[in-house]
Amino acid sequence: MSRISARLLGLLHKDKVQSGVGLASEMSPLSWALYYGLKAVQIPQPVYHDAKWDPEELNRRANPGEPGMVNAGFNSIWSWGQHDDIIYNTTFMFNSQFSEKLYRAWLGYDGAKEWEKENPRLCLPPIFLHPVKNLESVKTKGD
Repeated sequence: MSRISARLLGLLHKDKVQSGVGLASEMSPLSWALYYGLKAVQIPQPVYHDAKWDPEELNRRANPGEPGMVNAGFNSIWSWGQHDDIIYNTTFMFNSQFSEKLYRAWLGYDGAKEWEKENPRLCLPPIFLHPVKNLESVKTKGD
């Protein structure tokens, strides 16, 4: 989901293969570009939640650290088990149930009618959903 130059790709390859340095795949290109002083452009991506959050509470929980370290330490939103109710119910997380729920409703699969009883007619804005792994019309046990 990114476009990178051959120069940056070469630097990534050299550092990862020869030095064993690595980050999560979505962080690597931007991090390497910044490290080597290359130009980097990131387009903001909206992330939607499966719950209504008070913006101040969400900010307090998502950015718990001191200035300059807002996402560091044990209370980080990325620390496993700390804020699962925030990140696992967004549209873009590796095991998000919300992404699959939206996509299946959009396809008209099981549960779409029930969804529309409690929610407005499903008309999505331009949105990235984390890849949905189950495209069967009926969910099987364990999905």
